[in-house]
Amino acid sequence: DQTPISVTLTFDAPMSDGGVPVKKYVVQYAVATSDNSTAVPNNFTADAPADAVEIPGLKPDTLYTITVVAVNDVGSSDPSDPALVIRTKEIPRVPYKPSIVEDSQDDPKDSTQYT
Repeated sequence: DQTPISVTLTFDAPMSDGGVPVKKYVVQYAVATSDNSTAVPNNFTADAPADAVEIPGLKPDTLYTITVVAVNDVGSSDPSDPALVIRTKEIPRVPYKPSIVEDSQDDPKDSTQYT
């Protein structure tokens, strides 16, 4: 689920916790760049167990790359692969103005359009 300023991300727990329970998940997200350069990621943390997190504070109509890292007392997993690439929704706007077309019954060349 997503809004113009947030994304709700669902994910599966790792297939193995390495023998030590997962304590938290770190969701790393960054604005996607057109030249595939590395952007500095932001982090959002959720305590385990978790299978969904809402990432707030995003910009509307913006492309983001998102990965998830599992963390236990030993350390951090590699990021989820491949990264999710998602665009937040646009801000809702009022509709564009309608056009009124008055057609002449006698001659199609005489139609008048009002905007």
